[in-house]
Parts: sequence; C-alpha cells; structure tokens
Amino acid sequence: MVEPVAPAAPVAEQAAEAAAPVEPAAPAAEAPRGRTRRRASAPA
Repeated sequence: MVEPVAPAAPVAEQAAEAAAPVEPAAPAAEAPRGRTRRRASAPA
C-alpha cells in the first residue's frame, strides 16, 4: 500500500506541469490591470 503512494507523488508533479501553462495565463491577467492603472494616471 505504501508503494502505490510513492508513484502517486510523481503523477502530481506531471499534473503540476500540465497546470504550468495555466499559471502564466493568470499573471498575464494581472499585467493588464497594471496597464489600466498607468493609463488612468496618464490622462489624469
């Protein structure tokens, strides 16, 4: 029973890699927010 748990860890790492592409998408959404703040400051 302990052996199957060990392989499960590597599987979680693979899942993290698959989710990696999704993580960059989140930071990208934050970038537009920063740009919006800059634009608001420029006109003001």
